[in-house]
Amino acid sequence: MRDVHVDTPNGRYAVIHFQEEDESVAPHGADRRPDVVLLHQIASTAEVWGTLGPALAAFSRPLAVDLCGHGRTRAVEETLDHLTADLPAVLDALDVHDPILVLESEELLPLFDDLAGALGASGVLVVGPFTWKRGQAAAAEYDEVLGADTIDEWDARNEIFATGTEADREEFVERRAARAATDWVNEDIPLDQLRAYIARQLCDTEDGWERLPRRPLVEQALARIGRGPFGLDLYDHVDVPVWLAVGGHGLEHAEVDDLAAWAASTPDRRAAFLPGHVPPDSFEPGSLADLVRQLVEAVVPSRQEALR
Repeated sequence: MRDVHVDTPNGRYAVIHFQEEDESVAPHGADRRPDVVLLHQIASTAEVWGTLGPALAAFSRPLAVDLCGHGRTRAVEETLDHLTADLPAVLDALDVHDPILVLESEELLPLFDDLAGALGASGVLVVGPFTWKRGQAAAAEYDEVLGADTIDEWDARNEIFATGTEADREEFVERRAARAATDWVNEDIPLDQLRAYIARQLCDTEDGWERLPRRPLVEQALARIGRGPFGLDLYDHVDVPVWLAVGGHGLEHAEVDDLAAWAASTPDRRAAFLPGHVPPDSFEPGSLADLVRQLVEAVVPSRQEALR
């Protein structure tokens, strides 16, 4: 696991490469491991893939990108347009071809006008979909929990836009890491990894530090996402195979039935129920990695030899 950087006209992007050796110099073909691109959600970082990435490296070429205005990516313009528009150049520089995209949240999907066309994606795995309702029910659930009017509530709860001095940086990291350890991750994640995840969200200022992303970028993203569609309606607009990794913890039978019916409606949709809650770190990495492997085998059959 190592950090690499990609220079674009809009600044330098930080990427976590989960392989010891970079295979980008190898010829692209059936014998090269398939590319898996890991994209975090708004207000997260590439570090969230710290458990899944190494498991994926056993059969693929996994890369996790710090999006514009997040983590260690330093952009000239931290705007919503650059959040997605810079990614094709980043992936091209990394020699990524026909990737499987693994998304920390479905909230990124509305930010892409053409997912397959922009990134050449051959399939998408969404980890922990926010809602599997449709229509007004899905829109109402989004507004209640993640809508623009709730931003101050989850800022107060999670210190999304925190700032501080150098003297209290370590204390902030420790406090947030301890909260994460009891709030949303599985018991196998080392505290050092949680510290790294939080630390990657902080950037230096003249007076100390601030947590990324900055509020204007979050507000722009929420406004765009808030236009809909939401829930299962959202996936009707994605032109590549979509699989969902659903946390089985706390699901009601009716919810399982709804997801199963949706998955049965078309051959390129699937919902897999895994032990865990919603965030990627709550899933057992081996189970989640195996689901990614199955998706690769389903949509890129020419790469099956490379998976072995």
